[in-house]
Amino acid sequence: MIRQLLITVPVALASVILGSMGAYFFYMQMERRPWVSNVGFSIISLATFLPARR
Repeated sequence: MIRQLLITVPVALASVILGSMGAYFFYMQMERRPWVSNVGFSIISLATFLPARR
């Protein structure tokens, strides 16, 4: 169980930090250039619906 925690906790923290940085970037871009934020958010949103290749 310790081995699983040593992997899970850092990965979860990295995910939260990177997600927060990305959300802040889109928030700042929305104030300056709304079209950049809309296009970037649309691309990321569409990419989540694409199935992973195997």
